[in-house]
Amino acid sequence: MSDRLARGDPLLNTDAMLAKVVSATQDDGAELTTTQQDQIRGLQQTYKWGLAQVALIAKAVKAPEEQVRQFLTPPKPALHLVKPAPDIDSLICNIRAILQLADHDQATLTQRYIDVGRLLNDLKATCKHGEFERLLTQSFPDRSLSTLHEYKTLATSFDAADDETKVQLAGDFKHGWKAVLEKLRNLKRRAKKPADPATIPDHLSKRTQIIHGNCLDVLPTITEPHILVSDPIYNIGMRYDGYDDNMPEDEYQKMLTEVFKGHPAVITLDPETAFNLLGGGILGRCEKIVAWVYNSNLPNQFRLVMWFNCKPDLTRLGQDYKNPNDRRIAKRIEEGFEARLYDVWYIDIVKNVSKDHGHPCPIPVELARRIILTTTEPGDRIVDPFCGIGTIPCVAAALGREAIGIEQSEKYCRIAEGRLGTIMDELGMKDEAALEAAE
Repeated sequence: MSDRLARGDPLLNTDAMLAKVVSATQDDGAELTTTQQDQIRGLQQTYKWGLAQVALIAKAVKAPEEQVRQFLTPPKPALHLVKPAPDIDSLICNIRAILQLADHDQATLTQRYIDVGRLLNDLKATCKHGEFERLLTQSFPDRSLSTLHEYKTLATSFDAADDETKVQLAGDFKHGWKAVLEKLRNLKRRAKKPADPATIPDHLSKRTQIIHGNCLDVLPTITEPHILVSDPIYNIGMRYDGYDDNMPEDEYQKMLTEVFKGHPAVITLDPETAFNLLGGGILGRCEKIVAWVYNSNLPNQFRLVMWFNCKPDLTRLGQDYKNPNDRRIAKRIEEGFEARLYDVWYIDIVKNVSKDHGHPCPIPVELARRIILTTTEPGDRIVDPFCGIGTIPCVAAALGREAIGIEQSEKYCRIAEGRLGTIMDELGMKDEAALEAAE
């Protein structure tokens, strides 16, 4: 069986797999043979079987339960065998094979889509950052991205369920994979305790508008003087709600140009996009660039904050001196002075984004705070054309600015509105009196 898996053959269903294992295994000795060990590993990898299924595994490979239990619980971590990560081509080949088999075998359709989802999760873990959606589009043109992502969700949710729930779900397989996925989602919703809605301070509510719509349609209706501050969509296949983040590069450039050209604007982008698509004064004069640096496993460890047709005043905020041992600097520190902001900002990216924030890439509130305080005055109007879950407009409102956020996902709009009730805590400001200290 392990040879079949290595060749990339379609995965077998549980009954067929057990039948083949039992018929192929004749060794009843006290010690596990190499063949039996390979068969157990196959059951572990394909069906996530472990100690809870010792009796089943022992019966399948015709070995004593104690020997199987010892094999599954080696005495030292150093003895664990780690299989190398599968290569991308093999994963894609296996996914195609199972999809083809599923299309011709309706009886096991749901189980096979769960298998596909597991392999898609492996594929995403193997891909470089930003390549996953592109690979899916190229490799499976007959399947929509949303459907492939649903297979992933189906597998992840099913594998996370307890054994009793899996038994109940198995009875729903005959109703189709979408019915199983919906039941898993309902179980998750019921298990999640709803958070008490935060009270939104009246002064923040009056200063902020979150508009559901396309920024290209909404921006022409904003006639009052304003500055654009935004972390635009990345166009690298991010899983935004209600938006396919895979525009052709020329269309992406055209969209950015239509939104920002000629306006006072502060934009955060990765350096390659900034230089390749926005160079040559296409948006106007770039007055200042700051590097936002962070620790992460992403290919890029920094992004650019760019001021077009406007300038920041970095002397408004301070930070620790980089050379505190210098005698003159030590004296200034003693007197309570700080260095002015440098043009390299070390700010951690937001962690656990999908779980805690409901958005794949929100910017840190500290980044928004620095941009707003160094660029605008209290009472200024700030517009974020791609506001996501509202970090920039909410921080702007908390810092005494008028704020408008535009977002085409209704889900993100609701989250953004709710964040007005938590943004003061996120900024470490107990009330509006803290605004003077923040500035």
